[in-house]
Amino acid sequence: MNKHTPGPWVLDSGVSSNVVLIDSNATNGAVGEIVDCRNHSDAILIAAAPDLLEALKVARHMIVEDGTPIGWSVSRIDEVIAKAIGEKP
Repeated sequence: MNKHTPGPWVLDSGVSSNVVLIDSNATNGAVGEIVDCRNHSDAILIAAAPDLLEALKVARHMIVEDGTPIGWSVSRIDEVIAKAIGEKP
């Protein structure tokens, strides 16, 4: 599994409302990657990706009682987390 570039990922409205800066908090001030999206909605979703993944991991942890999944939600969350980090569910 390859690790994704840690967040925060931010929209750079100074360049374009469709540009996402990946690894904008690099210690040397360099931007790891710039993603130019087709539209602003895609840029918003991409910029939120690290936060969404972290929230999903927290939600998964919160809905497990005594190590037993509650309903279908944990298995579906596991599938989505695996997809987000490049693993097969």
